[in-house]
Amino acid sequence: MKPKVRAAAATILLLFGLSYFALVLNRNYAVTKWLAWRYAAEWLLAWFWALGCLSAGHYIVRDLLKQKLPLREHVILSFATGVLGFGLALFVCGLFGGLNGIFFCLWPTVLVGAFAPGLFRYLRVRWAGVTSLHLGANKPSLWIWTARLFGFAGIAIIILQIMTPQNVAFDAHWYHAGIADSYAATGRIMRFNEGWFLGTLPQLATWIYTWAFLCPKTSLAFRIELAAHLELVLFIFTLGGIGVTVRWLLKGEGARATWVCLFLFPGVFVYDSNLNLSADHVLAFWALPTFLVGRRLFPVPLHRAIDMRLCVLFGIILSGALLTKYQVLYLLVGLAFLLLIPTLHQLRHSPASERPRFVRLTFAQLSVCGLSVLVLTTPHWLKNLIWHGNPIYPFGRNILRGYPWTAGTAFRLLDPGWTPDGSLGERLRETFFALATFSFKPHDWADFHRDLPVFGSVFTIIMIPALLMRPQRRVFCLATATLLAIGTWYWTYHQDRYLQSLLPWIATS
Repeated sequence: MKPKVRAAAATILLLFGLSYFALVLNRNYAVTKWLAWRYAAEWLLAWFWALGCLSAGHYIVRDLLKQKLPLREHVILSFATGVLGFGLALFVCGLFGGLNGIFFCLWPTVLVGAFAPGLFRYLRVRWAGVTSLHLGANKPSLWIWTARLFGFAGIAIIILQIMTPQNVAFDAHWYHAGIADSYAATGRIMRFNEGWFLGTLPQLATWIYTWAFLCPKTSLAFRIELAAHLELVLFIFTLGGIGVTVRWLLKGEGARATWVCLFLFPGVFVYDSNLNLSADHVLAFWALPTFLVGRRLFPVPLHRAIDMRLCVLFGIILSGALLTKYQVLYLLVGLAFLLLIPTLHQLRHSPASERPRFVRLTFAQLSVCGLSVLVLTTPHWLKNLIWHGNPIYPFGRNILRGYPWTAGTAFRLLDPGWTPDGSLGERLRETFFALATFSFKPHDWADFHRDLPVFGSVFTIIMIPALLMRPQRRVFCLATATLLAIGTWYWTYHQDRYLQSLLPWIATS
């Protein structure tokens, strides 16, 4: 018998055997009911959504804002821009009652169809250039492959955790996912007439989850799982941003497999700090993009005009963080330090005759960024102003008032016991010492983690030796900014899960 005939016969027999085996399995567990199909559908939908966001973001960053960035940085910032654009589009559509199955199918398809061809052309050209540059690069060492294996194991654990709807956190049940389900059920972004304060907080994460809850002809479990996969996609892009940031911090050296450092903080695997449809990891997604754009803006170059388009891009990225959660305050404090230090350094070393121009350019750049943020965050503060008479309702009521208001609401905004006690000096002292002890002492409900520190103490352990070794100025500034952000966390509301928003900075520095 000829070899080709034997090969064909063997293939036919193999297919026959597999078909028979499938029939046997189908009698016990119908193939059409396998969970594998459901998980595959969730993965495909989540990454199709990501492709739509990335494609639209690429068009905005590359074609509208004319930014020419390194490939990896361009991908991260384009995706972030697209995520904000997707959320704002869903909000506007929701105001007019257009949230339904048609929107679920049509909007990502429009984004992919309109902008993905341009993205693919760009990636093909840039990838060819990157590949040619790396032909002579050294192959990854055994340590690099070991680190990557460790990182892939961490991703696998997170994927296993989100494979059940029971993984949704308690708060997410009645807050993030609950509001998303309400929007999907009513087909519109609506006012909570009773003045429910959780319904007036920043909701970008909720808008993203709302798209998942619009999925037609599927079960509630499927929609919850789809929303969890959207959060997973954001988390994976967060990991991608670590390598980009480390490459800049170390001036292009030693950035391989640095993304695995995030898994040195095991709190990401523990209930209420893991991926659970809350907004903490969505806020963490914006941490590195804000840094990447901000360091390009400041200090202002003296010998050329300010880049207005880059200012708008910074406003886009910062607006995404502001629309996600008020805990963005941690990032703002650290970011202000990161941008202030090089600005003051530049001002100090500039000729006296050029300092007024430098100040004017800095003010103009900040003004453009601030105006961009004001416009892009309109869906949050303007709806609160119209619906409740206060742009930051229910906060600031002593000055801005707001309605409706129920007696005792102020006492229900924040749980007691999560801020420093005593006089101003005592609180400052407690916060200062907490910078060295926060990772060794758990700050969570006793029935969650008991007395076990789960956040991870790698950052605390290496900080003092690293300072003694006189690290590079860029690394030192980011580490100091991270400590300031942690101090802000402890001063305002020091529950461990809120540290997840700072985890990309902590892992990077």
